[in-house]
Amino acid sequence: MYDITVRRHALALLEQGLTISDVSRRTGVSRGALREWLLRTEQGRELYVHPHRVCPRCTALPRPPEPEDSYAYLLGLYLGDGYISPVGDRTKMIWALRIACADAWPGLIEECVKAVSAIRPGNKVRTIQGMFTGALDRLGVAWAQMNATNISVAKREAVARLDAFVGPKF
Repeated sequence: MYDITVRRHALALLEQGLTISDVSRRTGVSRGALREWLLRTEQGRELYVHPHRVCPRCTALPRPPEPEDSYAYLLGLYLGDGYISPVGDRTKMIWALRIACADAWPGLIEECVKAVSAIRPGNKVRTIQGMFTGALDRLGVAWAQMNATNISVAKREAVARLDAFVGPKF
């Protein structure tokens, strides 16, 4: 998350006539974030989704994020089955919490999603299914959710497109 000075500086560069791509290269802020900030400004909205929230790490006395029970739960998942890795361009220093959960523990993924959503309401939680269906969408492959655990790629054209991308199964 970028602090307000970075956001204002980026918006000032845009007001000076620089393109979104130019400002992104100069500041290291993604073009998507810049477009969102510009839209928020044009619509007269706050630059932050939750402007009343104060970053718990940025206060004079840093504290864990609230709710503390959700934070503690995520910390336990991280220490047991998680890791933190860079996302996208490494020079931007953006990190993601990744947690690997086995199917042998029913409900674990849902509890993890609830805990992340409680602490970081705007963040997206991606599951394997979400990543898979997102990739299918980007490839233009038609798919259907058959039940809670199965994704179907059954139409002849969709199977052919998927085979062309990953190779046919034997």
